[in-house]
Amino acid sequence: MGVVSLMIPHRVSSPDELVDKTSAVESCDLERGYALLMEQPARAQALAQDVERRGRSQGDLAVVGRALALESRVAMRCGKLEAALEALVESESLLARSATPELAAEVAVASTRLTFYSGGYREALERIQEAVAIADEHSLDRIRLDARFHLSLILGSLQLPECLEVARETVVLAQTLGCPYEEAMGRNDVAYTLFTRGDLEQAAAEIEPAITIAAALRDDGRHVLAYALATRADIRLAAGAALDALADADEVLRLIETGGDPDPYLTGFSYGVRMRCLSALGRTPDAVEAGHRGLAVTGEAVPFVRGMLLRDLATALRCSGCVDEAYDALVEGFHLERAVLEQQATRQLAIQRASLETTAARREAVAVSAQNTELHATKAELERRVKQVERLRDRFREQSEQDWLTGLRNRRWLAHALPPMLSDAQRKSFPVSFVTVDIDHFKTVNDRFGHDAGDRVLQAFAGALVTAVSRTDIVVRLGGEEFAIVMPATPKAGAIICCERIHALLREQVWPVRDPNVKLTVSAGIASSDEHGGARELAALADERLYTAKTTGRNRTAA
Repeated sequence: MGVVSLMIPHRVSSPDELVDKTSAVESCDLERGYALLMEQPARAQALAQDVERRGRSQGDLAVVGRALALESRVAMRCGKLEAALEALVESESLLARSATPELAAEVAVASTRLTFYSGGYREALERIQEAVAIADEHSLDRIRLDARFHLSLILGSLQLPECLEVARETVVLAQTLGCPYEEAMGRNDVAYTLFTRGDLEQAAAEIEPAITIAAALRDDGRHVLAYALATRADIRLAAGAALDALADADEVLRLIETGGDPDPYLTGFSYGVRMRCLSALGRTPDAVEAGHRGLAVTGEAVPFVRGMLLRDLATALRCSGCVDEAYDALVEGFHLERAVLEQQATRQLAIQRASLETTAARREAVAVSAQNTELHATKAELERRVKQVERLRDRFREQSEQDWLTGLRNRRWLAHALPPMLSDAQRKSFPVSFVTVDIDHFKTVNDRFGHDAGDRVLQAFAGALVTAVSRTDIVVRLGGEEFAIVMPATPKAGAIICCERIHALLREQVWPVRDPNVKLTVSAGIASSDEHGGARELAALADERLYTAKTTGRNRTAA
């Protein structure tokens, strides 16, 4: 991005002219700050703060507002959204008192980006269209480019067909203005839009010039090069070239880690891409490690990116067989997502309120009913999204308490459900029987017929147990060939009758293996809440009696 060069004539100025001349110098410094925004945000922040200080000392409200808008953009670049909101609200208030075209356009772009991060895509679209109109009318070239990048981003997020046209228009404008950095960014947007539409071949062709241009900028283009490589990684992964995609993801992370001032959004998304590449290559442990690394590096700076990483990590953990850890990652992700939704709604309301207050001061009228409608609509949308998250959470909790092979309840469900069931039974003075069932010599099935056949036998056995018990009984798979039956309001005598029914049913059962003559028997141990009221003690007593049944000949019930 080029730096604006201003030629200031050497002559004595009047006091009134001095204010205009100083503002021009401040404008030049602000343009330098925007040029440094993506690659060197710390320097951009220092410039913006210095311009703000000078503007306040000179009483130049437009300069102060523009400096605050840049500070808001820097804070967003670094993932500090609350600091961005604070600076933006103050710049909006100054806009009402000093509406220069540069201030109005820069505040509109900053408001657009923060509104976008807060989930208000439609509101963001309205603001960015305002910024584009102002920048075009007043020939503010840098803002014309900046506004179109944001317009392309929002159109893409809304999946509107104009997105590709705007991205290509931005590339042409960057070429016309001689801005290679912006050209690389625009080409990246074109490629990513094509990728989201499933046109992988064209997307792959479009991303290569972006990478070439960004690489030629060397240290001045590290950030845009990292974005372009991340886009190529997504394209390659979708095309089945997971190894090449992994190389791109690793290069992105190297650029981030060696360049200083890492972008938390890009960092988080890059670790997500790396996880998906490793999973596609069958390197699940490495994918899990990458997920943990991504969470450690991004920290708490960008909650919605952390939530995305947690969901990807849960998938990797589940593939590696760590079901409990996967569930914990999902729960943390849903809690984060709910917190992010609440923060987004609060932030979006603050942005809308600041914008409405500015409009009121400039037009001397406030559409109070319209504001209330927007606030209520935002609240309703928040409630809808929170309920959606809660439904997803409940669905994943149900899945985590279900055995993956048989569809029965599992040990996690038993640990949660049995203690309150026993407490309720004690209060109402009715018994609960607990039966532990184990298939005798099940290892011989796996040895003779293979583990796939063993899994089919376990599924058939689970079905037989469900058939044998009453409608109110719950069958649980504890693990392997060991099952449990929880029998509410059933005394020990009733549990014994049920076990005899199971023995009789198994004598007639035909199992899904090559030898139709295979017969399976079970050993069972029964305990009743009349003997022990605690869940642990009840299960332990049933296990002890199961052991007795095993050691006294199997194919029997010990009560």
